[in-house]
Parts: sequence; C-alpha cells; structure tokens
Amino acid sequence: MFALATGPGLTTALALPPGAMGELPPGAMGELPPGVTGALPPRTTDEITPRATDEPPPGATARSLIDHARLANPGFAAARAEADAARERVTPAGALPDPRFELELMDATNTMSGRSAALLPGQVGETRYRIVQPLPGWGKRELAVQAAQAQVGQAEAMRDAAWVELAARIEALWLRYHAADRERGLARDALALLQGLEALGLARYELGLLPQQAVLRMQREITAQRLALVDIEQRRQGLAAGLNGLLGRAHDAPLAPPADPDP
Repeated sequence: MFALATGPGLTTALALPPGAMGELPPGAMGELPPGVTGALPPRTTDEITPRATDEPPPGATARSLIDHARLANPGFAAARAEADAARERVTPAGALPDPRFELELMDATNTMSGRSAALLPGQVGETRYRIVQPLPGWGKRELAVQAAQAQVGQAEAMRDAAWVELAARIEALWLRYHAADRERGLARDALALLQGLEALGLARYELGLLPQQAVLRMQREITAQRLALVDIEQRRQGLAAGLNGLLGRAHDAPLAPPADPDP
C-alpha cells in the first residue's frame, strides 16, 4: 500500500509498509573505513558560539584612547580621507584634457544625389569623423599641478590641526574622567566609614550612651554622602560618554578603569 499526493505546491510522498523493500544484504550500503562511524560528531561550543575577543577596552591611559581615536574617530577619518583624495588629484591635474570625438554629416538633404534626406552616416552625401585633442596653453599644466599640490598641503595641514585638537580634547576629558573616578572611590570609602559609624552609634544609642540627636545627625550625613555619590557617578558617566563619542563608540560602551597618569 502506498499513498500519493499531487497538486500545485505539493511534494509527492510515498509511504511503504515495513519490509516492503525486503532485507538488504550485508555490505549493500558499502563499508566505512576502520574507526569511522555513520553518526555525525557532535558540534562543540566553540563551533556554535563565536569566540569573544580578549582585548581589554581602552581607557586605562589617555594614550590608549588617543591611539583608538586615530583609527575610529569619524571627524579625523574624514580629514584624513580628504587629504588622501587631494594627494590623488595631483597626477590628473597635469594630464591632458580628454579628447573629443566629432561626427559631421555633409549634404544631409542628399541634394546632389537626388535621394531623400537622411541622418545616418551611410545615407548622406559625405560623413566626416574627427578626434580632437585640446592642448592647454604653455605652462597651464604646470600651474594646475602646483595648485593641486597646494591643495594637498592645505588638506594635510587641516588634517594635522584636526588631530592635534582631537588629541587635546581626549587628554583633557580623560583627566576629568580620571579625577571623577578617584573622587567616586573616595566618596564610596567615606560612605562606608559613615555607615560603620552609624552602626556604632546605634549600638551606643541602644545602650543609652548616645543621644538621639547625634544618631539623626549621622544619618543626615549619610544621606548627603549618598546624594554626593550619585552626583559623582552621573558626572563620571557623562565624561565616559563624551570619551566614547570622540572614539566613535556607543555612549555606554565600557571603558577600562583609569590608571594613575605619569608624573
């Protein structure tokens, strides 16, 4: 028994009962080499998931950010591309202009031959073909090359100026980022110290050795320190977002903790 399904968009299916094909003799499907099985080997985790890069994020030093910005900053990349394009325009500036191809149809009305008027080269009285090569005046090509070279110098100067400004902005912003990071660490230490003093004060208050006003004053100081820590953290995140913007990265891309700068 078998079932056959046909029709537009359908795939023909054939179902046979068990044993309809009979038993295959040994070796009918061929023999595998020694040590090879018919099952596919399982895929490893490294084949399924891509490997993560071990390269640490920039930000530990200002130099690491500057080196990253040299390759990734969009503004500097545009200035560098403009300088490269200006350099490539030097050679074409001294070349001859492109030649022109001209086609002239003589006696298009076919007055002399007595035929009807036509606009095809083979059906008019005379056809002239010309290739014209314009020649610039004496010294114009040299002047064009010198002008292109001057544009190269201007583009390179603008590129260098853009790089100096970018490096200065990154270094100044990194110093502020470093200061905010250190300030955050000090604020956390101060908060931990105040919380320890609060626990000690509460213990003394329960024993009647400390007035309630002292405990409340200590809790107010802890609240003020927490608010200061939130302000420092927001300022640090804003500086990190500014650095990532100069590097051409997402505003929330991770940055390495800043190390102490060289004296």
